[in-house]
Amino acid sequence: MLLALTLSVLCGAQAPIPEPVTDQETELGDQMYKELKAKGEIVASSPLYNALKHTDSISRAAQSRYPHPFKFFIVHEPQPNAP
Repeated sequence: MLLALTLSVLCGAQAPIPEPVTDQETELGDQMYKELKAKGEIVASSPLYNALKHTDSISRAAQSRYPHPFKFFIVHEPQPNAP
């Protein structure tokens, strides 16, 4: 019985996810978000956010090599900054 329990626990285990890093790059991103939000430039609701759902797989794939959090927002800007 103990062996079966051990095997089921081992089979259900997943690779560890690295802890997010807090450093200058993360702090810069947080600061930029706060500035944009304070100016009212972050778009809270838009049908365009549906297109950002596809970035989840990119974030998951990159997370093992780049332990910074990935967050995507739509921002009011006169010029596009992403294709």
